[in-house]
Amino acid sequence: MANASADQHGVGSAEGTSAPVYCAEIVPRPGFNISRQPQTTTSNRKAVICCRIGTFGLDLGHGESGGNRLGRLPGPPLSREDAIGTDRWLLFCAATHAVARLVAGDVPPVTWPAFAGLIHHVAGRGDAGCRRKLDMWLQTACSLEFDAAVETPFIFMLRPRSGAQQWVAREQYVLCPSVQAVEFTDQFGNLCQRLVSPAGPFSIRTSADVQAADSADIAPGAPFVEVNQLPAETLPFLLPSRYCESDRFTQMAPAITAHAAPGYDQCAAIVRYVRETIQYVPGSGQQIISAAEVNERSQAVCRDMSHLGMALCRALSIPSRMVVGYLETLQPMDLHAWFEAYVGGRWYTFDPTQGELNGGRVAIGYGRDATDVAVYTQFGDPVEIQRMSVQVNRIAAPPY
Repeated sequence: MANASADQHGVGSAEGTSAPVYCAEIVPRPGFNISRQPQTTTSNRKAVICCRIGTFGLDLGHGESGGNRLGRLPGPPLSREDAIGTDRWLLFCAATHAVARLVAGDVPPVTWPAFAGLIHHVAGRGDAGCRRKLDMWLQTACSLEFDAAVETPFIFMLRPRSGAQQWVAREQYVLCPSVQAVEFTDQFGNLCQRLVSPAGPFSIRTSADVQAADSADIAPGAPFVEVNQLPAETLPFLLPSRYCESDRFTQMAPAITAHAAPGYDQCAAIVRYVRETIQYVPGSGQQIISAAEVNERSQAVCRDMSHLGMALCRALSIPSRMVVGYLETLQPMDLHAWFEAYVGGRWYTFDPTQGELNGGRVAIGYGRDATDVAVYTQFGDPVEIQRMSVQVNRIAAPPY
């Protein structure tokens, strides 16, 4: 493996404003390059990777002093006050680790756009792209009550996990009566709990204190990522799935997005189409329906509207995944579903049910469609849920 060390150095700017310059020394392998023009380094020299983080993005350079410019990682405008903020330092650390992976041969040499995507992926640990500013605290709670005639196997997905978009500081998970439960992580990184409930009344009560983002990132103009440059972990979210028959929307999707630039703007056009043609009616759909079925109806729930949005995105070769979780501003309160699309080298949130893209979200699970993100799956004779309660409250920063 390559060795990478990072130290904070003085102040410089690509745009003429105060901004930090960070440098890292990376031990290269022969023939390694990340330049847009073929360049190589010798195996017995260290390359200095210099990140100059300015107001509108991140510049990378290499060479003895980092003076040979490699390219720019575009990003949303950041204030001068944020010039030495945690988010920018995280981006630099992500760039350093991305370079280290390339040097070590963990991934092959790539073009600059793909390298920018790799940086974003490392920064977000695959969860949500670049780390967001976590500036609010939410207390979430969910309780489920069942009454089974016989012992019944269940798989639950009720624990949010910490990641780039949220930090779980405290949580509680209570089974009544107490039974043995085994936790595992599914193929999408979701925390799942399997157990066998006893015959008779059985309940689960969960709560968590979560640091989350008060606003959702938007990026009009963020570019489409060519399929051959997508991270491998995004590829399953390109394919048709049980409830997202993207292969049935290959003509409709281009027509809806005909006047939108490839990438984020196409996703935004799809969200507008879904919102304008399908009325969001909470509680109107107990049965899960597919994107094709939703497209033939005039009203739907959040889950079904997300299915349609994802199918249209995938028809344009834009990876999209379903998210289930909590939304602070949701009325009436319930668990909520939205979707994320991978454009501009990271995942962005889209929600066809909301007029404005609100923050205050806590994700519980990610998947290809509703099949992968069910908060509970029951096996054997059907067991009806007796009661379900969901609460989300904004709280002051806890003492821990």
